[in-house]
Amino acid sequence: MVTLVALLQAPVQGLLRPAMWLPCFHRLHSHTETWRVDVEPAGFVKALQETVCALNDRGDFRETFDIHRVSADGGFVRLFAFTRAEWLDVVEVTRTNNGTYTVTSFSSGLFPLIIPFACILNLAMFWVPFLDNGCNKRRLQEVRSSLAIPVTVVD
Repeated sequence: MVTLVALLQAPVQGLLRPAMWLPCFHRLHSHTETWRVDVEPAGFVKALQETVCALNDRGDFRETFDIHRVSADGGFVRLFAFTRAEWLDVVEVTRTNNGTYTVTSFSSGLFPLIIPFACILNLAMFWVPFLDNGCNKRRLQEVRSSLAIPVTVVD
């Protein structure tokens, strides 16, 4: 369960994403994959939404997903992933012209959003490097393997 403090700060943190400002550091706490899916965009988005609901219902509370934004044409989906300590990680799924999807998961800031005004602290500390210990890579693997439709990772 996500606290009110974290829910109120999440849209600001997700929009500003200070941990991604320095290109030399953001690779430490992000992971990107290209997925090939052989269904229409609307079918993929529906499967993704069902997967997110299923992951939230599993009951282990490792992280809680929130569907933040879905474009009308199914070309873009943004998920907020709150860890148990309420760090905000963002997953963005973008449809490309050739029918593949670029999927990126990244940490949005150094401090968890359970701390009041953490989104401001994270702005001030954007320059501090930190590791995600492979959490974003594992998250994408978990979402991909939980989808009810076949997904192929393209190199």
